[in-house]
Formats: sequence, structure tokens, C-alpha cells
Amino acid sequence: GFVNFGVVPSRGAWIEVEQIHHLQPERQGAIVAIIHFTEESFGREIASGDTLVDFWADWCGPCRMLAPVIEELAGECEGRVKVGKVDTDACRELTESLGIESIPTVILFRDGREVTRLIGVRPREDYIAALG
Repeated sequence: GFVNFGVVPSRGAWIEVEQIHHLQPERQGAIVAIIHFTEESFGREIASGDTLVDFWADWCGPCRMLAPVIEELAGECEGRVKVGKVDTDACRELTESLGIESIPTVILFRDGREVTRLIGVRPREDYIAALG
């Protein structure tokens, strides 16, 4: 499968609009919004509601393996949970302040507070369980 990307700015964060051509046949061609947080936008974006954040880096093979799962969750949770990514190379201070020592790390925030932290590539079911 492959993904077509388009990036648009939104309130200081970047939203990556992805057209998905892999995963389940019924989801092929779906448009999914994944927020790309910056150090400046992160606190504001996670302040209310549920936000699932994937901390990753471009050079990280396991992060690339996890990306399709995160994309799929973004589509399934649209309107209920914000799904976003933090590039750990671009957001070093944020990454350090959260105590992230290995990637991928996926954190669920609820109203700005960390609820669940999953480190490494985990089965898809673990991420679904974290979302409750």
C-alpha cells in the first residue's frame, strides 16, 4: 500500500492529511487527519479531550512499522480522539520534558494529563485498549 500526503497548517500545528491506500479494503482511499505537533502547539492541542500522540523519528525503523497502525486508529477514532505525532528530533525539549527515552512511544493524554504510555511497537489491540 501507499499513502498520499498533503500538509496544511492549523493553529500552529501541522495537520497531515493522508489518503490511505492500504489497510482494510473498506478503509482504502479514506482521508485521515493526523496532527503534527510542535513544541509551541503541543500543550494547547492536548489540553482538552483525549489525544493519542506518537513520538517518533524519521530514521526509526520501528516507528515506520507503527505508522500504519496510528493512521488506522486516526481514521477509526475521528471525532472522538485527536491523533497526532511528535518528531522527537525536531522537538527535543518536549521529548526530554516527558521523559521519553526510546521510540516509538505512544501516549494517551486526557485533558492534558498522561493516562497511558506504550513503549515500542505493540500489538494493535494494545492501542485500542488504551483508548478504552
